[in-house]
Amino acid sequence: MTKIAIAGMLIAAPFMFGATTVHASDDAACTSAPQADWRSIDDVKTAAEALGYKDVRKVEVDDRCYEAYAFDKDGRRVEIYFDPVSLKIVRVKDKS
Repeated sequence: MTKIAIAGMLIAAPFMFGATTVHASDDAACTSAPQADWRSIDDVKTAAEALGYKDVRKVEVDDRCYEAYAFDKDGRRVEIYFDPVSLKIVRVKDKS
């Protein structure tokens, strides 16, 4: 397989298999933007619920990310890391 084909598959994988496959390295910070530019915690809860996560119990700041504790569509406990400015998912950890 060519490097371009492999790169294309890696880019497409999160869209093909859902948000729970989105991962970044554990030491990756989400943003360098000042906290004044961050979205609200309520916005994080709304974004998580719109993506199908249920019972968002707590949202806190971790390594310049928002970390939300919730349940995925299969009922597994997860930690979802959001970029606090764009609210894009940076990584999801299965905590079941």
